[in-house]
Order: sequence, then structure tokens, then C-alpha cells
Amino acid sequence: MKYFNRYLFIGFLSLFFFSLPLDLLATRRGIRVVSKQGQPLYLYKDYHALVIGVSDYSQWPKLPNAAEDAQEVAAKLKEMGFTVRLVVDPNARQLKMALANMSRKWGIEKNRALVFYFAGHGDTTELADGRQLGYIIPRDCPLQHTNPIGFEEKAVSMQEMEMVAFKVKSKHLLMLFDSCFSGSLFTLTRAAPTEITEKSAKPVRQFITAGGADESVPDRSIFKVCLFRGLEGDADYNRDKYVTGCELGMYLQTEVVNYSRGAQHPQYGKINNPHLDQGDFIFVSKAAKAEVLADYSADGKAQIAEELERLKCERERLEAERKLLEERRRLEAERRALSSSTSPGLEGEFYVDGTNPNGSKYHGKAFIERNENKYKITWKIGRQTFYGSGTLSANMLYVKWTGGLVAYTITENGILKGIWADGKGTETLIPHR
Repeated sequence: MKYFNRYLFIGFLSLFFFSLPLDLLATRRGIRVVSKQGQPLYLYKDYHALVIGVSDYSQWPKLPNAAEDAQEVAAKLKEMGFTVRLVVDPNARQLKMALANMSRKWGIEKNRALVFYFAGHGDTTELADGRQLGYIIPRDCPLQHTNPIGFEEKAVSMQEMEMVAFKVKSKHLLMLFDSCFSGSLFTLTRAAPTEITEKSAKPVRQFITAGGADESVPDRSIFKVCLFRGLEGDADYNRDKYVTGCELGMYLQTEVVNYSRGAQHPQYGKINNPHLDQGDFIFVSKAAKAEVLADYSADGKAQIAEELERLKCERERLEAERKLLEERRRLEAERRALSSSTSPGLEGEFYVDGTNPNGSKYHGKAFIERNENKYKITWKIGRQTFYGSGTLSANMLYVKWTGGLVAYTITENGILKGIWADGKGTETLIPHR
């Protein structure tokens, strides 16, 4: 049956390849882009995202739409080809665990693009040197001014987010915060949009927030609406069919300020590290995907044809093996039928003469009963009684009992010579005439 299932699986796989769209096969080769100069560039193996929305705060004002916004963002990213994990209303432990999973699980793949999105409250505190440090707030976090110790324990600072960014090994990481806060993490130069080149594939950590420390985010998110428009192509300033992290940051800064009538001023930039600020996160638009697929369609068709030919040969080989297996099973069934009809009767009482694995001897009686092709065996050794059941194959009787397996060879005179305990124990059953 296992063999036959494998045969069916290969056949199904063949049909699957016949019907598989070219864009899905191209996706298996990773995310690729084409520069304006026509240079093909491999970017990522795949896209992943962690999306978090907090609405049901225990002490902070509730944000009824934040969780819904997160669900819509998750759906949008899935539509764009992301593998998404959505976390709604996490407490501090759950939020920090989700971040740890992102850095330690998803983030270990170097050829990957990661997006982190947070919708919820943010807060800011002033440090001793006058700088400001931002925080994102989980569901169970207390207010900073009423319980500063509890706040520090529960809230996740931008220094912690910066450390998450360092732990991630993936090539590109973009963090989006639909929250308002400030922090030294974002006192960075704002890179202007540039054409996609080999430099774009270098590592980068980019950040975009919905507003500053003295601002508040409305429950009806302007940031989310503008984010969706930007990803649809409005943020593609240089019209190369790709939206980069720099383009998205510049677009959101302009559009959110406009639609909020100056109430929100998004911040964006790259991490202040020479090893992680050279690249640029790249979202591939539908038009760009079509262009890349056109370039690789011939190669894709050739690979499909090659794979189908391989599957055809495999199917033919398996068909031949299946027929051989069926013939072997038929012959085995005939042999068993002949063996069962000509083998000496095993029913009745037997004397037992055995040797334990430790070398000690034992004696007793055994009783064998037959029920169609099954044999029930009862041993009486001293004051102990043991039970087993077995099957007959040619001149061999295989018996399972609580101590393992006994394999008996049936001699011409009806004596059963057996071994058990991996051959360390022996046992002879002599028919009681």
C-alpha cells in the first residue's frame, strides 16, 4: 500500500506541474527585479511579515480599530506574496515572544525580506542627556506617569527594537509603526529615492513611524490608508515599477502630513550603522512581476518540460515496479495457500523445553489453537502462564507475546524449534502424541 500511494503521488505531481502557473514556478526561484538598465538582480528567497495590532488596552485608552487595521495590513501583505504572522492584543510577554520568534526563527534566513508592523499606542521618555526614547505599548502595560517601574517592565523600547534589528540575519528589514513617539533610533539622514542597482541588495534596517512624540495617532488610521496607496504604486517616485523603503518613507511623510492637516509628521530613516544602511527594502509591484516573468518564461518552460520528462520516466519505472510487486504478491499468496494446506497440523498440546537468555533452563507445556490463519498459543511454565498469537509463513511460525517475538521453524516430524530474545533464548515444542 505504501508503494502504491507513492505511485499515485507521482502521478498527481505530474498533473500538478502541467497546471502550475508560470508565476508560481518563478516564485520558487526567489524574488528578482530588473533595473532600468535591464540588469537582472536577485533580491530575496521570500517575504515574511510580523503584524501586530493592539486595541483592547487594560489601562491605556482603547483603540477599537487598531486590531482591525492590523488584520487589513496582514491581508494586504499576503496578497503581495508575504508569509504573515498576525498577533492581536498581545500582552508584554506575548509581544516580546513574537519579536523573539521573528529574529530567531524567521530572521535566520539571510536571503529574506522581513516587515514588522505595529498598530497601537506609543510613548516617549526623556533620557538624562536630553535625548528622547520611544516605546511601543502592549495590552497590559501600565501608564508611565502612574507606574513608571511597571511601564519599564512591560513597554518595549526602541533600543530593544534596535537590538531585534541587529539579531535579524535577513538581508532587509523594514519596521512600520502606526504609533507616535520619538527616539534617537530615528535621528538619521533621509535618503532620497534612487534607481535600483546592485547596492539595493546590500543589508539594510529601515524604520517608519506614523508621528512624533507630541502627536497622537487617530483610531481611524490615516497612516494605514496612505501605506496601502503607496504600496499600490503611488510611492513609486522614479516609476521603475518598484516601491522602495526610502520611497515609501518619503511618500508617507508627505501624504500623512497632508491628510492629517499637519497633526501627524511621520519619521523615517535607516539604522545608524555602516553595515546595515547601504541597501533599500524593495516591494515588487504586479507590473514588475509580469516583466520579470516575461524575462524568465522561456527558462521556466524549459524547466517545466525537463521536470515533466523526468516525471514521465519515473512514472514508467514505477509502473513496471508496481506490476512486478503485484506478481510477487500473487506468487506469495499461492505459496502461502500451498504451505497452509500441506504443512503439518500445529493444533494441540506440546512439551516445552527451553533456555532463557541467561542460560537457565525451563520446561512446561504449550497449547496451540488455530482460528483460520491465526494461531493462539498458551504456555504454562511452572506456575506462570503466558499468551501469544502468531501467523504461519511457509515452514515458519512467528509468535508475538509480551516478551517480544518467537520465531519457530517447523520440522518434518512436527517439532517446532524456536529462538527468542534476539536469538539469546531458545525453545523447542514437541508434539504430545
